[in-house]
Amino acid sequence: DCKNRDGCNFKGSVEQSLVQIKNLLRTAETQTFENTDDSKRPVNVISIETGMMMALYDKQYWQYLDTAFDDTLNAGDGTMFQRLADFYNDRGDDGKYASNLNEAFMAISCLDGRSDSSEEAMKAQNAKLLEISPTLGRYWQWGALGCADWPVPEIGGLSDYSAKGAPVIVVIGNTGDPATPYQQAVSLAHDILDKGFLITLNGEGHTAYDHGHSCVDDVVNTFLLEGALPKSEPVCQP
Repeated sequence: DCKNRDGCNFKGSVEQSLVQIKNLLRTAETQTFENTDDSKRPVNVISIETGMMMALYDKQYWQYLDTAFDDTLNAGDGTMFQRLADFYNDRGDDGKYASNLNEAFMAISCLDGRSDSSEEAMKAQNAKLLEISPTLGRYWQWGALGCADWPVPEIGGLSDYSAKGAPVIVVIGNTGDPATPYQQAVSLAHDILDKGFLITLNGEGHTAYDHGHSCVDDVVNTFLLEGALPKSEPVCQP
């Protein structure tokens, strides 16, 4: 996206730009960047990676990601990355957190199911993740450790998620969703649910309804108010 606009901070090809991002992250593993906010907390690789992740949730945040890269690469100032990371973590300027969202997410996830935390299994998962995501995969390694020692036993999921006997269930998926991959929406609607109806948005960001996409909104609103759906599953453009 940046390469298509005047004033983009990255030079050369997309591949060369990704190398610059990888180098920035590697640098932040061993040295911190300046933070000009009142807290003066040094900005490290976790702050930068989290800030990048936050900005990918919605295109309206991409302008702040532009600023974050520009400031960090050209001035050694990681303030914008830290602000994005704090926003993701619900951290206020006073250092207090507005919610326990991340703690709840871990507690719920560890109750629902746990990945194999053996060294062999995690190494295989690490390698797969690095292949899929060569830029950010390095910072999502050893993921099964999060639940390995969780003190509450796993409850596990259902043996059947097909919802047999239920009316049609509408599923919405973004092709460019960075948090819940589109293929999961396809699988849920077409392979798991007994009666699934898929709405596809060929767009970026996390979630699609009530984001200004009339093609999506019109279908969903008509379904909720009238119980009616189009004859075929719509593929919407942003």
